[in-house]
Amino acid sequence: EWTFARVPASSYVPSASSATWTIATRAVDGDDSVVDLVLSVAAGTDYTFDSTTVSDLSDPTGWANGSVPTGESVKISGAGVTAIVSDASTFPTFSAIAVRNGASLQILDNVTLPPLTIDSTSKVVFGDDATTVAATLDATFLGLADTAASPVALPIIEVRTNATLTVASGMKFKNVDFRLYGTVTKNGTDTQAPTFGYADNGETSYIAFTAAGGTFDFHANNNNGDYGAVFLVCPSSGGTVIPVGTITLRNAVRNVTGWADFGNWEFGVNNPTNVPFNVLVDGTAIDCSAYFYASGAAHLSLVNGSYIRRNSSCLGHWFPMAIQYSATITVGNGCYIDFTTNDGSFGIDSQMAVDTVTVRDGGAYTISQNSPGWQRGVFVSYDGVLGVPKLASRARTDLLLGFSSARLDGDLTIKSLNIGTGNTDWDRHALLATNVTFTGTGDVVVTNGAPAYPFTVTFRNGASTATGSIRVAKVDGDAETALYFADGANWAGTVVAGNVALTNLTDGAAAASATFNTLNLAADFPIRFWKTNGTVTSDTIKVDSFTGSAKLAFVAMDEELSPGDSFTVGQIKSGAALPKIARSFTISEGDPDANGYCDLRVRYSRGMQIIFK
Repeated sequence: EWTFARVPASSYVPSASSATWTIATRAVDGDDSVVDLVLSVAAGTDYTFDSTTVSDLSDPTGWANGSVPTGESVKISGAGVTAIVSDASTFPTFSAIAVRNGASLQILDNVTLPPLTIDSTSKVVFGDDATTVAATLDATFLGLADTAASPVALPIIEVRTNATLTVASGMKFKNVDFRLYGTVTKNGTDTQAPTFGYADNGETSYIAFTAAGGTFDFHANNNNGDYGAVFLVCPSSGGTVIPVGTITLRNAVRNVTGWADFGNWEFGVNNPTNVPFNVLVDGTAIDCSAYFYASGAAHLSLVNGSYIRRNSSCLGHWFPMAIQYSATITVGNGCYIDFTTNDGSFGIDSQMAVDTVTVRDGGAYTISQNSPGWQRGVFVSYDGVLGVPKLASRARTDLLLGFSSARLDGDLTIKSLNIGTGNTDWDRHALLATNVTFTGTGDVVVTNGAPAYPFTVTFRNGASTATGSIRVAKVDGDAETALYFADGANWAGTVVAGNVALTNLTDGAAAASATFNTLNLAADFPIRFWKTNGTVTSDTIKVDSFTGSAKLAFVAMDEELSPGDSFTVGQIKSGAALPKIARSFTISEGDPDANGYCDLRVRYSRGMQIIFK
């Protein structure tokens, strides 16, 4: 017997739900206002299925005491014990089932299970590789983990390929190893989706999860994203879920049947940021028609064509998408992140400066409408792609809003793309967010994935330290592909001329200045000039050195120059070779300043000069 509650002495005392159990009251010393409730079991009663030779649960010879009365709480116990439910019509009516001490329970017919308890050595299997099963767990579930084991030992629930498991509204799976090869669903479109990895406030629990070819068949109505959600490692606020091993989504599917079938994917929401865990997204579409959150300290790795995207079924509803707190995402070859439907918002919303999106080996990150968040995330490229979609509703796209820096551990391609949803043939004019500093040694290439339509990228940050090169790679049929440096921008590496120029975003008719370490004149680099009332002003560049065989090309924006007109086009490191310029101009350098830079002075002298020496 054991005490399970303390209640006021005047309270109603419930009766036991089974003839083998008794509930009694016991006085509490020194306190007449309360009593303890004591639960006791009748001596000698043992409803345990423990046979290693009989498998069918309806066979009385498999039970320690023969047949079991209706409504009893039973155990399936012992190593080598496999209890099978093969015929729903002969399935006994139990009040609860406990699977213990290495036993297995296998469900091979369409039954509804009572409350289910599984210990760390045992498992429950729904279906087999040949039988179609639609079972229901429309009651509580309790997993009993062995937290002293290393790694923590968890009971197993396994849904085989041909099985469908229906769970109760809001089912909370914790302290369990859930393996989904078939389908998991819930009992209606207006019921709460289950959570795989849950803990109450102040509680710590454990979860292992694998979906290999499995299907999440969760549907919603009334635009309620929680009804159609996939929740993975999402405790109550103040709870802690510790994943055991990698959460794996391999060729998994979430069914979406129509525009009103709202659903979301949430990873690590409410989980502490000091509990890192990995999620392998392998050949799986994280297709969101409502919310998306990567939160806590979740790290999602996208491989084998996986993607995270806004689904067009959202139809005008504004749902947040966020990578927040300590979450990170790695986007692998052939994978992408894309939230380019014409509504909604996306943000790197952490205040912790550790959120990271890494694109690798051709993986792509495509964002067009996003919230600036706290501007502390880190975008990392290791031969990845920063994709720019074609959107009819937005002629200009801010890239990398919400990040604080872009780290070039490898090369980065900034490219127009038609992927995901919401793409329309339209000019794309992309601005790199002003606050995003570029660091690292990789090269940046701007190119057009749809060359029939113009594509321009404007770089705006003035504090970047990236030491690689940045250039435009034109392809056949380009309508326009260009890279602009806004007034005040810098590049600490090499800028390769060729469809590269300066621009002033505040006033398109005004000059702009930029700072480069090296300007490679692989093609002419335009310097705009304006002449007003006899005074000439121009774009200016500050460089440490020039390379290449092309020249600085001076472009008149209003009046033409007159012989003798001169202007300053920037600064050059003292002792560096002067750039080539057009024949009608001469270039010279002034005296070095305190930092070792000399003014670059240009003088216009129309016509041929013959110099005798």
